[in-house]
Amino acid sequence: MKFAVAFAAVGLLACGVSSARAQSNQPRDSRPDRSLFGNNSTSGMDQSLTASGQAGVGYDDNTLPGQRDTPIANVSAPYTQLAGSLQYALKKGRANAQASGGASLAHYQTLGSVNASTYYADFGGAFQLSRKTTFNASQRFTYQPLYSLVRTPAIAPDAALDPLAPDLGATAIEQPAGSTLPAYFYSESSATLSQAVTRHVSVYGGVSHSQTIDAGTLPDYRSGMLNGGVTWQVAKDLSAYFSYGYGNVHYEGRNGAADATYRRQNLNAGVNYSKSLSFSRRTHVGFWTGSTAVTDSITGGGDTHFVFIGGVNLSREVGRTWGATVSYNHNVEFVDTFIAPLQYDSVVGSYGGLLNRRLRFDSFIGASLGAVGFSGADNGYYTYYAGASLQYALSRMYGISGSYSYYQYHYEHGVTLPAGYPTAFDRNSVRAQFVVQVPIFQRRGKQNATR
Repeated sequence: MKFAVAFAAVGLLACGVSSARAQSNQPRDSRPDRSLFGNNSTSGMDQSLTASGQAGVGYDDNTLPGQRDTPIANVSAPYTQLAGSLQYALKKGRANAQASGGASLAHYQTLGSVNASTYYADFGGAFQLSRKTTFNASQRFTYQPLYSLVRTPAIAPDAALDPLAPDLGATAIEQPAGSTLPAYFYSESSATLSQAVTRHVSVYGGVSHSQTIDAGTLPDYRSGMLNGGVTWQVAKDLSAYFSYGYGNVHYEGRNGAADATYRRQNLNAGVNYSKSLSFSRRTHVGFWTGSTAVTDSITGGGDTHFVFIGGVNLSREVGRTWGATVSYNHNVEFVDTFIAPLQYDSVVGSYGGLLNRRLRFDSFIGASLGAVGFSGADNGYYTYYAGASLQYALSRMYGISGSYSYYQYHYEHGVTLPAGYPTAFDRNSVRAQFVVQVPIFQRRGKQNATR
């Protein structure tokens, strides 16, 4: 019997795109940099090329969770991991551009020398076309020869705080005898043009597209969206906005399921607010609001469902190098795993900081619960995640790390999952790694000195 094991790559620099709006609260400029090594080495450079690498070992329990409703005995497995990436950044005139690419390999010797690999490439940039006009564009590609990831939204830790955080949804499945391993390819692109009308008012328009091509059990997935809107900067910490987006999401049916096409309209009118509280400069609060309408073109009447969406974020600076955050989001999201939209509530928290100049601690906890689709019985789900990590800087370019994480999910029996996935799963993971980030070249532009 052939076994397939999935391991999702996590590089020193992680890139993600979410359909939800997010509010981030940056620490005051007077606070010291909380990164240990490498993360800020290209600051102020007009051009740079940086190489990153990881080598380590890990241990997962419940590596082979079995298939839907037929769990097998808990199989634990150690593995070795190698990963590498290149990051390029360019600042020239009115243009800023970035590009990166990398690969990761996990080797499970005790499971018959199974290898799981991931390859990615992304690039993007911002271009100042005129004093008031800006164009932004981005593109990302991901390829996995083996893919078995049940993705659930909105509980991932911030990769900028913990670049070694494990993927929350990576699972392994037992393949039927004689089956071939699926290959997975994902592409995501976006472009936005913005125009400042006055000092406080700007308009924008954009387009985004994503696509999944899967040779296994996942449905091929396509999503496209056109959007535009206007924003008004009312005050330093308060902006009002109105936006409208229109697009379609299409799933190609697999395993006897029919094709599914959804029409999505986002009509958002609300505010973005982010400000330190009056009683404490160290405590910041922010929130966003909006609405979305999803039309199911498959159901008999093509029903349209209206959902209020929004979120709130609270952050607290602790001492000079520690911080805590907690955020809540209510949203609707389409992912390539399910042939239906996910409506969910999520709560995410983090706490971490420097124990000394070389040692950093981070911890994360998250939960997401909701439903797959707008109708039907037994279509709920929940996921939980918790983890902690320690990073020790041997120098500005080298370091070691250790991490522990726990992940659990449960889907009710009315949820259609890809063939081979169990409805319930949990896993403990432990990892130790050696990390390196080395600048290959750095070029600083001419400085304008005032004498």
